[in-house]
Amino acid sequence: MYRLRKSGPEYLQPILNKKETVKSLGTKDVSESRLLFARVAAEIEERFATLRAGITTLSERDASVMAGKIYRQKVTGNINDLGNLSEPWVDV
Repeated sequence: MYRLRKSGPEYLQPILNKKETVKSLGTKDVSESRLLFARVAAEIEERFATLRAGITTLSERDASVMAGKIYRQKVTGNINDLGNLSEPWVDV
């Protein structure tokens, strides 16, 4: 299975609680992994940009909406393998 590994900026590492982000591309096919690489790399960069922008306070309703979005995204992305729901990183 191909994975993307990307070092986090030093100033974000304490927030991320790790030095690098590792994300499965979900394929063993070289051609498909090349296509997915750019999309996943952009998602990781977007996450870094969000963290650079700072932490915002969420209302209880906003947190609930976000949790629902994360749940739906994880179930949809793993509909054929619900045991894979423990992947720690999702788009928000």
